[in-house]
Amino acid sequence: MNTTHRAPRPRVNLPPLPTEIWLNILARACSAGDWNPLGLHSVVDFSCSSARQRKKIFKESLVTKRYVVRVCKQWNTWASPYLYENLYLGRSKCLRSLHDALFKACDSEGANVVKPNILGLWIKRLDIALRENLSVQDMDARDENITLISGIVQCLPNLTIVFFRNHHSSLGSLSPILWNLANTCGSTLQAVVWDCRVPSPAPNVWRAFLQKAIHIRILHCPQHLHANEFEVLPPLLPFLEFLHAYEHPLFSHFPSLRHLVVDVLEVQTGWKPFLKVNGVKLEVVQLNIYISRYCLTIMSLLVVFCPNLVRLDISASDWDLIPFRIDDFELELPPKVHTLGLQNTAIQAPSQMYGLLFSGLEEMKLTSSLSCIQLIDAGNVRDLTRKHRRILIRGIEMLKRKGLELRDHED
Repeated sequence: MNTTHRAPRPRVNLPPLPTEIWLNILARACSAGDWNPLGLHSVVDFSCSSARQRKKIFKESLVTKRYVVRVCKQWNTWASPYLYENLYLGRSKCLRSLHDALFKACDSEGANVVKPNILGLWIKRLDIALRENLSVQDMDARDENITLISGIVQCLPNLTIVFFRNHHSSLGSLSPILWNLANTCGSTLQAVVWDCRVPSPAPNVWRAFLQKAIHIRILHCPQHLHANEFEVLPPLLPFLEFLHAYEHPLFSHFPSLRHLVVDVLEVQTGWKPFLKVNGVKLEVVQLNIYISRYCLTIMSLLVVFCPNLVRLDISASDWDLIPFRIDDFELELPPKVHTLGLQNTAIQAPSQMYGLLFSGLEEMKLTSSLSCIQLIDAGNVRDLTRKHRRILIRGIEMLKRKGLELRDHED
């Protein structure tokens, strides 16, 4: 008979760690690396590659948080605030259970007033990113989604970031959600990003929302909401620092505005009155170019009305869309711009496209202040360093002769 004797494992008696250290460890374990999803600038990444990578890290951190709270009761107590600080609505089938959980411990104060429980108080960021593509015939399901999300929003008084991400028709009009956002957390909202293809809210709803959310610092406007649908707006959003508008700007004075993103989709005539009022304050402008000839108007306006601009970023789906030269027009920069950022959103551009990039930079009319050309997308840097090294070396030498430095996305 064989018997195996195993000596007892020595017991290690480690001194108990203070609660503060445990909280710090769990906070780091639940974080998304160096990127903070609760940071305001986490929603305004101009680089396509960085945005995709950070979205992936963000989702991975949500999974890690779910595992951490299941280790033991003590860890559940410590890590629950980190688990619930970001709420990501990805599937409509989860809306009912989430809605009921948030309302279960809520105290109802009258017919329309809800006193949130502790879970709702922890949530700082809400991503509405439903992936189901519901048809027009599924009106009941779409209406139910709107009702459930509107109810969920009523339990989130401390929201600072709201991200409308869904690219399908899982939702109809988002006006009820906007009303509840304005009434529940209008005073705490600091960033609103409307990055979806659902119908834009009615102008009166959007205006009422902005009037209550006066502390917003970052605003990504709905795509199809035109400024000419408003009457002249009074001065509002006194703390707005970052504005991303599509075809048309908001006609208003924003005293704190420093950063502007413009989608160049058509002739940009509506930007002249906006830049007359706000252009002198702008320090950073980023252009998404879809049709190169329409870029001429906005570029000439920047030269005239943005004397304090120090950085200009240009993004296009092809390098030949960037108007280094169109007929007799040469790309002219505002006088104080010292950094020109460039991005090609196409994946794996061929070598001749990068040749167009550097030949365009060689012909470009330079200002005395320009000192740096930056490739702001990691994919472009990877293409040049791995597949088109000869073009990169010749480009760097050409830029050195012009007194310019070429930087990558990490600088």
